[in-house]
Amino acid sequence: MYIENYIKNVVNKLIRQQGTTDAEELIKSRKNLTFEYESLSENIKGFYTFISEKKRIMAVNEDLEGYEKQFTLYHELGHCVLNHKGEMLLNCPSTKCRKEEYEADLFAAYIFTLHNNITKDNINELLLPTRAKDLITKFLT
Repeated sequence: MYIENYIKNVVNKLIRQQGTTDAEELIKSRKNLTFEYESLSENIKGFYTFISEKKRIMAVNEDLEGYEKQFTLYHELGHCVLNHKGEMLLNCPSTKCRKEEYEADLFAAYIFTLHNNITKDNINELLLPTRAKDLITKFLT
């Protein structure tokens, strides 16, 4: 449960500082992050690259919509906020990459839950991928 508590603390601090849970507003507030919607292949939802403390790049597939787009924005933002410094994390088999991907997924799940007012009572009403639902339930009390 340690990682979930850490993620909750990071997200709650971010929300207090920025006064919003809106993904695009949070992304725009990052001075060291260049962000664009791009035409990516259909199997790539987005990517994040750490270049230096002052330069990071994020792109999200312009074809995504709805909850999938929102969750992907939060996931990629999670990499930035959590200060992940690994290589571009596309199909990376290393343990470090898997750890960073899991942390970014948890970040996305928690802030997605807050932004959309998801509760135990309404989670089943939302059409979400199984993985997202499983992660979200970690934060529902």
